[in-house]
Amino acid sequence: MEPWLYAALLAVHNLVLVIFGGGMFSVWLLNRKRSDYDRTSLHPGDHLLEASMIAHPDGYLRGLIMLALTGGGMPLVHFLYHGHIKPQTAVSWSAFGFKGVLVTVLFVVLIRWLKQVELPLGRAYAEAKAAPTPANCQRYFELSARRTRWCLWGWVVALLVLLVTPLVTFFQG
Repeated sequence: MEPWLYAALLAVHNLVLVIFGGGMFSVWLLNRKRSDYDRTSLHPGDHLLEASMIAHPDGYLRGLIMLALTGGGMPLVHFLYHGHIKPQTAVSWSAFGFKGVLVTVLFVVLIRWLKQVELPLGRAYAEAKAAPTPANCQRYFELSARRTRWCLWGWVVALLVLLVTPLVTFFQG
């Protein structure tokens, strides 16, 4: 039963990580493509982009919580079955620590992204939609450019977590 639980946790862990990284990448790509067009007025595609972004922050937060729970659950499975933490090599412990730091960085990126970009961006979009003056549109596009940068950071860190994950698993003692 232990290998099945471990395999299920690892599968869910990696799936959540790929979905998280894919979500960040898709938002980055959509915002980057939008910046190729006219930045002086809103287009119907902007409404679609903002409407789709309403659910993203909650999903990212749930994904990071799931990532932390499944990542911590894998050593816990071994502990519950054997009464001790599975012996690890120095590479595995280092990768585990680095992965923990990266997940913490993802939490920080997500929280800062929500506070500094998403909340003001929603207000800026509503203002630009209600009164499409150049100043309102400019503020919206400035925040949208910041969203693009934050999503790129999140995607790169999620990719690093995905690349470090096999080091924890394959270099066990």
